[in-house]
Amino acid sequence: MLPTLHVHRIDISLFDAQFDPKTGRPIPIPSSIIQAVIASLLRFQIICTDLGVPGNAIRILATEAAHTAINSREFRKEVKRATGLTIEMLAKEDEGKVGALGISSSFSDMQGLVMDLGGGSTQISWMIVQEGLVQTSPKGAFSFPYGAAALTRRLE
Repeated sequence: MLPTLHVHRIDISLFDAQFDPKTGRPIPIPSSIIQAVIASLLRFQIICTDLGVPGNAIRILATEAAHTAINSREFRKEVKRATGLTIEMLAKEDEGKVGALGISSSFSDMQGLVMDLGGGSTQISWMIVQEGLVQTSPKGAFSFPYGAAALTRRLE
């Protein structure tokens, strides 16, 4: 397992931000949310600098909520302008693989299905971890458009 050097979490759901709280209809990511994301990323850059992480080693991966945002392009452009960081759009198939790799870092040996339940989607993949070697399905992950927030919204 990799040691955790710093933990800091900001409670921002890009998925939830894309729905009008009164009507439930899709809306662009609000400016206030974009500014909160930018502020979080700027703080993250400061923390990385303090820990000796070079700026070119920072990567931002976006998942389903950023893919489906009405103003996805504008959101990514504003983040780049304010932080200098480029948001990389992670393909649905790769979301499951990245999630599986995160899970594998917690186990020395395991075999089975892994699931990454996000806000807007869920990815399921098959994985074997033996003595630090990680093997995932060559077909990637199966992605379903039913994440925790999406299911909650449908049930309401």
